[in-house]
Amino acid sequence: MAAIVTRLILLLLGGLAPLVGIIHVLPYDYSSIELVRTLFIGHEDCPALCFMGLYTGMDTQTALDKLNHHAWVRAVYITESAGDNQTINWRWNGQQPPFFNGLRSGTSAAQGNMITSISLPTTLTMGDIWLIFGAPERGAIDSVYHFAEYTAQGFSIRARASCTHFWTARSDVFISTRQYQLPPGSEYYDMAHVRRTICDRLR
Repeated sequence: MAAIVTRLILLLLGGLAPLVGIIHVLPYDYSSIELVRTLFIGHEDCPALCFMGLYTGMDTQTALDKLNHHAWVRAVYITESAGDNQTINWRWNGQQPPFFNGLRSGTSAAQGNMITSISLPTTLTMGDIWLIFGAPERGAIDSVYHFAEYTAQGFSIRARASCTHFWTARSDVFISTRQYQLPPGSEYYDMAHVRRTICDRLR
């Protein structure tokens, strides 16, 4: 009888270990979590989901004005490409919240004088995003990246595909006028299935 009880206790502890690991993933206090939630869900003065006052459909000049006067931005750069496409990059000045990766530029793509996508490098991990917003509605995996889409909130994330660092892989956040095109043959179920698939592919 004692052996059976001991075995049950070990099984319960083994089942709780991953949960404890996930809880320790998020390094931010509650005020930071609420700030993340506010930034990602949007504001009443934006006609669409927006980050730092930027949203898809905004005219390029207005976006540039907002970035050039934003309290978190040090410098803004514009790159012209084929046709009427532009890429706007900005460097952080160190005043941004800690979950934005200050070592990498934020990016916004524009076409026909209109913002079509926004990309934000973050220090948030897959575990952070999952704990704040829950499981994504859809997504995909390939040999390099894990893509997850939060359709209801209007943004998607991309993290490096990793078996050993599945929950702690840092994520980039995207908002776009177009739904992300999933890689051919993608399958996406629950997170446990996604992790098993990534581990199998990286063996």
